[in-house]
Amino acid sequence: MGFLLTLVRHPMFLFVSLALGVGAWAIWPGIAKPLSAVSFAYLSLLNMGAVPLLVVAVFLGVRRMFTLPQAIPRLLALAFGGALVMFFAALVGASLADLTNAGGSIPPQDIRKLGSMSLTSESIASVSLKPDDNAAPVEKKQRAAIDNFFAALAFGSLPAILICALFFAVAFAAQPHAKARGLQAQFEPIYRTLELLIDRLNDFLPVVAFALAASIASAASSDGMALMQSFLLPYFATVLVAVMVAAYAMALHVGQSPFAVLEALRKPIVVSLFASGPAAAIPGFIQAMCNELGFRRDLVEFTAPLAPAFLRVGEAVFFAVMAVFVANLYGRDPVPSELVVIALASTAAAFISVNVTGVKSLAVGSVVLAYLDLPIDALLPAFVIAEVVCEGPRNVLSMLMAGALLAVVSRGLPSEQAPKPMLSTVIPSERVRVVLTRGRAAVATVLVGLCMATVYLAGVGAGARKAQSHKVPDPTGVKQPARSN
Repeated sequence: MGFLLTLVRHPMFLFVSLALGVGAWAIWPGIAKPLSAVSFAYLSLLNMGAVPLLVVAVFLGVRRMFTLPQAIPRLLALAFGGALVMFFAALVGASLADLTNAGGSIPPQDIRKLGSMSLTSESIASVSLKPDDNAAPVEKKQRAAIDNFFAALAFGSLPAILICALFFAVAFAAQPHAKARGLQAQFEPIYRTLELLIDRLNDFLPVVAFALAASIASAASSDGMALMQSFLLPYFATVLVAVMVAAYAMALHVGQSPFAVLEALRKPIVVSLFASGPAAAIPGFIQAMCNELGFRRDLVEFTAPLAPAFLRVGEAVFFAVMAVFVANLYGRDPVPSELVVIALASTAAAFISVNVTGVKSLAVGSVVLAYLDLPIDALLPAFVIAEVVCEGPRNVLSMLMAGALLAVVSRGLPSEQAPKPMLSTVIPSERVRVVLTRGRAAVATVLVGLCMATVYLAGVGAGARKAQSHKVPDPTGVKQPARSN
């Protein structure tokens, strides 16, 4: 069993799964849509453990963070440093896109193909400045602030969840150690259990890699991917430069080479590259940063859960390159001052898109293009295809930039690198035997049955109540005579 787990988690096995996914698409081109359901099921299971893990990690991380020397300056350095990293990464992306003339060297016939993608039957949408009189009224409820933490938790909005968790965590950190000892003793096993759960769910990454390869092959075979080459070239070049800068910053802190740092972070990098959700790599990132590279666990466990939601370096680079690409496509060559404006707008758009994931985040790109008075509607189908390829490198970039920030704010703190055991001092692990009697098994079965019956009856009651509130009118329009006894 241990050999199988080691084989499944090896990067070469994941690349073999990618090759098999491409081969499956070549045999059956329509396999990409059924496999998307598999990826969705995996992400749902992953979020089931990732969201509570992030909440508990914030609770524990904030309390430990305030025990560090110069905690407030380190927090401010994390906040402002993250914004500066996003801005400079977006500026580099916009500059490389401008140097490579992204979007400006596309032949006219390819531009017509690019525009014809928005005129397909799947992407036609009616746009009007006046409301439709025949449309049914839609009730909209808007709230300026979150007033229910459990509603935000059920909705799955990661930024809202983390903001609520931060408020609770500050109150928890303000309690004396004697009062908070009991609650902290409950949080610790919950955190370790959820961390182990996500680590076990990562064993299914080959299946996700198989589905991802089929989706990428389907997108790459289309005309849109070939037309977006001038966009992908500066984007991937920016990601590569930023990754090497982040690795060099961490290498200076730990006293190793950049390639040794990347080797230590190999597991979370591979997970971020193949898993659509950035939360999948958090347990491996914490383990590698603390045990392999020697970063303080207090800082890492505080920063790692917040980085996927608020340190969106990959999104800022994507929006900046996209803005220059669209500007060159419409014949408007950005001047250096406009590149700075694009970088600032891309940073703001990345913060705006904290609650939007996947292809929906492309709509936020209109915020950047609004400063240049350029539209994006006609190019959305092409960017939807490119977004599938850019999602994995975007997660990797944001994660490594979080590590670079940790290297900057960790100056002056002692290392926590775990010493590697010698062969002569290795203590064999003892097996733990769990005994479950028949009586306890029967009680557990009855409790599970009662829970399922409660959920079933609650669903029946909710459906009956909804059916009574929505009475179906008689389609004939004839009123039935009342029956006489």
